[in-house]
Amino acid sequence: MLKRLIAILTTALCACTLVIVAACGEEPAPTPPDDGTTQVPDGGDPEPTPGGDETPDPVYVTVTFKQEGQADVVKTVEQGTALTDIPTPASKTGYNITWSVTDFTSVTESLTVNAVERAKTYTVTFETNGGIVVQPTVTVTYGEEYSFADASHIEYDFIYWKYNGEEFASEGTWNTDVEGTIVLVAQWSDSTWTGQK
Repeated sequence: MLKRLIAILTTALCACTLVIVAACGEEPAPTPPDDGTTQVPDGGDPEPTPGGDETPDPVYVTVTFKQEGQADVVKTVEQGTALTDIPTPASKTGYNITWSVTDFTSVTESLTVNAVERAKTYTVTFETNGGIVVQPTVTVTYGEEYSFADASHIEYDFIYWKYNGEEFASEGTWNTDVEGTIVLVAQWSDSTWTGQK
């Protein structure tokens, strides 16, 4: 009876030992890779998990164009791209107008662009009509003061300068805005001849 009991206990102990050895010999299940996909059985397609390779929403910036006397013009463009729809500054008599920024090939942040006014300059040539003048050509600037010397003649008295058939003041503030050279013609007077063209 005792031998039989010992045999039963021995058999049970061996069985427990085999279970423990088998459990200790198992390899842990592999950890799924953290690549934004979910592992599926062979033959299936991985599905993206939330927060994986989603494309972020584009970021937009603004470019505000300001010019005195004009309403602001605001343009919206995707950050880092080129702005091509650039407004033209409103014209102003006697001035060349440009924007303070001219390169919009890569707009990375919101910015304000101001109109820059530069007064035009003009070349004035004096046609003496038989007389002489100290400076045959001068340069004047729109909106600035000017003063022209009278011409002189050995026979006649100088009356005034003429431009486009009308008397042109010899001094004052320049406000004539024309393209090209401006030619002023001397007008003379004596008892027999006016010298006017």
